[in-house]
Amino acid sequence: MYKLISIWVLSICFMACDLVSVPCDPNVINPISGSPFSTGGGNLEGIAFNANGSLIAVADSTNHNLITFRVAPNGVLTLAGSTSTLGTQPVGVAFSPNSALVAVVNNDFPSSVSIFQVASDGLLTAAPGSPNPTGGNPLGVAFSPNGTLLAVTNRGNDTVSMFRVESDGSLTVISVPFSTGEAPNDVAFNSKGTLLAVANFGDQNVSIFRVSPDGILIKVAGSPFLTGE
Repeated sequence: MYKLISIWVLSICFMACDLVSVPCDPNVINPISGSPFSTGGGNLEGIAFNANGSLIAVADSTNHNLITFRVAPNGVLTLAGSTSTLGTQPVGVAFSPNSALVAVVNNDFPSSVSIFQVASDGLLTAAPGSPNPTGGNPLGVAFSPNGTLLAVTNRGNDTVSMFRVESDGSLTVISVPFSTGEAPNDVAFNSKGTLLAVANFGDQNVSIFRVSPDGILIKVAGSPFLTGE
C-alpha cells in the first residue's frame, strides 16, 4: 500500500509533523490540491523541511529509503527522488542549516547515521564515509545552528553521539558517546549552539548539556530535569 503525505495551505507558515502539515492558525486550514501526496513507499517515520521550505525529506523505514520532494510556493509536492539510506530502518531526519546536507539515522542493526549532499533539485548523493556508526538504536538527529556539529541520540544504550561535520558531509566522531537518561528519543540545540537538550523517554526527564566549541558535552548542574510524573 502506498503511503501519503498531506499538505495544507497555512495562513502564515508551514510546519511539518510526520505525515501531515500542521497549521499555524487552527482557524485557517485549506487543503492543497492533490494532497495527500503518495510517497510510493512503506512505513514513514521522520520528516523535515529544508531551511527555505523548497524541499521535504521523508524516511521510509520499510524500504530503507530517504524520499525527497520539491515544494512549490503553493505547497504542491513533486517527487524528486528516493535514495537508499545505506542502512536499515531509517527514522529521524534533519537538514543542515544551509540545506546543503541532510542527515538520517538508521535505527536497526548496524546502527548508523547517513549524510547526503543535497542538490538544488532535491537529488541526493552520499557524503564520503557514510554511513557512520552510532550507538545502539539511534532515533533523534540535529545539526548545530552553524552546521559544524551533529548530535544523534542512541536509545539502545542511553547516550548521545557527537560528530564534527565537514562541508562535504563527512563526519568525525567526537570522543565516546555521552551518557543521557534512559531511552533518549529526540535532541535539539539552542539557537546559539551552546546548549544541547535530550528528551529521555524512559526516565521522563530532559538532559541538558553545555556544548564546547569542539563539540564536547558537559552536563549542566541539576540535569536531568524532571518533566513530571
